[in-house]
Amino acid sequence: ALQFFARMAMVVELSLAYLILSETVASDFRGRANGMLGAFAALGAAVPLVLMGPLKAMDIGWRGLFVIGSLPVLLLPMYLKRIEETAAYRERIAATASRHFDWRSEWALIRSLFDRSHAKRLAGATVLWFGVNFWAGTAMGFLTIYTFGERGWNESDISWLPLGTIPVGLAGYLFCGVAMDHFGRKGATSLYLIAAFVVTVICYQAESKAAIYLAWSLLVGLNGIWTIVTTWTLELFPTQSRATALGVSANLFGRMGMVVGPIVAGMLSSAWSSTSSAITA
Repeated sequence: ALQFFARMAMVVELSLAYLILSETVASDFRGRANGMLGAFAALGAAVPLVLMGPLKAMDIGWRGLFVIGSLPVLLLPMYLKRIEETAAYRERIAATASRHFDWRSEWALIRSLFDRSHAKRLAGATVLWFGVNFWAGTAMGFLTIYTFGERGWNESDISWLPLGTIPVGLAGYLFCGVAMDHFGRKGATSLYLIAAFVVTVICYQAESKAAIYLAWSLLVGLNGIWTIVTTWTLELFPTQSRATALGVSANLFGRMGMVVGPIVAGMLSSAWSSTSSAITA
């Protein structure tokens, strides 16, 4: 239950951050702006790996990560004071002359996404999101099972990962912004998907620590595909349904890929007695 609500809050906050930037930043450098946001999100995600070793040495363990993870809530007053509402939302509220939440109008908005004018785009975005989440749920979710179970690693080995993941991960996210603005959203997505497939195979078939470190660092950077597809999805729909479309395609249906992927990987891993073969498949 705690994981459910923690994950829900994290995903919603990150989605809102991308939405705010997408509605605020001009289209000619929106990709770079969202790439910068993704880079700092990746930097924050690398912090637990850095701290795992020291916390283990101090006999605090993984519970200490939850204490540290709660500290950003102290920034909430600054968020409320400094982050303004987007102009697109203010214009919409001014046009409707209402701030009240109406279930009937909200339901009508959701239904409109399945109309002929939007249904094809919604279906395409949902399928793409399912594939991205399927990959992320397997390639990014099984590293410790793979390295601890098949490569004999321990917490100390994992703690060295950020030395590569922080710089390479940041570069991957920053480059995804450049790729979006240069190759377009579709071209950047294709580039990152192909690279993600190749690097995943290398990571889960390599035997040397150096090769796994390098491949994992590249995988973290290739998570920039989340930023690309988020930007793409937000731009496919009009202002009044933009957030709802992202919620339906990415967080409701597309997120099922992150559920199905690990289940399939776990079943294959048990059947073949090999995590590396399962994730590669």
